[in-house]
Amino acid sequence: MNVLTRFVLDHKRLVLGFWLVVTIAAFVAIQPAGNALSDQLTVPGSEGFETNKELGEIYGNGGDVAPIVPVVKLPKGKAVDSA
Repeated sequence: MNVLTRFVLDHKRLVLGFWLVVTIAAFVAIQPAGNALSDQLTVPGSEGFETNKELGEIYGNGGDVAPIVPVVKLPKGKAVDSA
């Protein structure tokens, strides 16, 4: 550990330059990694997925965002009262 400490203290500019290069490389790598991710979750065969698919076919989705259909499950014997 003393050897590493002595090296870092003796070569401050070199160590700073190394970390700047690492930081810049990390920022360059972030863009492709972020583009590879998706914020959509689809489970084919589920009730919500099938309903969203059907609504999209009937009405279109209005752009890049798929329609969202909330699914509410009530306990057995309960009904939705109209207000």
